Amino acid sequence: MPRLFEDNEIVHVNYSTRVANVVALAKVLKYENKKYVVQTLVPRDMFNGDLILKCNVYELNKTNMAAVESSMISILKSKVSGSLSRMQKDGEWRETTYYYRGITSTSTLIYSQFALQRFYDKAWSRTYPQIQLIERNEYVR
Repeated sequence: MPRLFEDNEIVHVNYSTRVANVVALAKVLKYENKKYVVQTLVPRDMFNGDLILKCNVYELNKTNMAAVESSMISILKSKVSGSLSRMQKDGEWRETTYYYRGITSTSTLIYSQFALQRFYDKAWSRTYPQIQLIERNEYVR
């Protein structure tokens, strides 16, 4: 059976589990067991590393990079400025933790900067050192 998406193709992902809803720009890594394994490159929400997802074909869409470019850059810039504003209160730098994921503001800021630079350079093979696998059968923490 022919595949809709090829390896290393950039796609738009809308993936949902019990604990997360991931909307992101991603790269297809492989196809196995009727699912596409993708690596997120530019997630819409706050994470502190790349995610590996096993997606059904209906959760992926082809991406028009010209249309996506301006919106992704603005999303990443707003994440960076949002992280900075949460960290700086009354002229002092403070670490904050997002209670439902255990993600710190510093790690989010670093990852957002990395994702923004990867997007600017179009270096889709560049991976962040921290990678997290999200499965559908994870339980709410």
